Amino acid sequence: GTKDKPIIVHSIDKKGQGLLVMSDQRKSVVKHAVFDHLTNPTHGSWGISGAVTFYESPVDLFDVSVKNNTCEDALNIVRATFTMDQVSISNTQSDAFDGDYVKGTIRNCKFDNLGNDAIDVSGSDLVIRNVAISNAGDKGLSAGEQSKMTVDTVEIFNSEIGVAGKDLSEVYAKNLKIINTTLGFTAFQKKPEFGPSKIKVDGVVMRGIETKYLIE
Repeated sequence: GTKDKPIIVHSIDKKGQGLLVMSDQRKSVVKHAVFDHLTNPTHGSWGISGAVTFYESPVDLFDVSVKNNTCEDALNIVRATFTMDQVSISNTQSDAFDGDYVKGTIRNCKFDNLGNDAIDVSGSDLVIRNVAISNAGDKGLSAGEQSKMTVDTVEIFNSEIGVAGKDLSEVYAKNLKIINTTLGFTAFQKKPEFGPSKIKVDGVVMRGIETKYLIE
């Protein structure tokens, strides 16, 4: 699409089963696109969790909006490399972005009005830069299962938890704002096969925080 005329993939009855790219080693490129009112693909007893999913398929997303999804994940990337630039995810039923065993960059993105987490990764290596998160029902940033998350210039507003590190994950953050959020930081071990996590922050503004941190 173009900025003025984006490609629009939408479902009038909110039952449209989204987009799945699976096991394609060629890089997908999605530019100037809107995915609206979609749910997750299913076939008989088989199904996946995301309205837009790239499974073992690298992808670059630029100026993309995913909104009003009615499934577990708005955007799910699994075992792939990716970049997200100027991506907006809003009005989700649960998680906005879920990444499993991925390596990628999220920059110049916005996440708003989320049923659960804004950015949730497991076993991944992520760089997050210039991102705004607001109204997350659970965590703004969540790193699990030995993930590495490098964060620079991120704002988290009106959410339940700002930053969570789990299960041997490492979070390194600078230029962070956490405003009007119940819990600022939490680090813990969730699964017995892993160990504790680590969060290191250099430069943080915290206002309207009920509990600054909970450390297991």
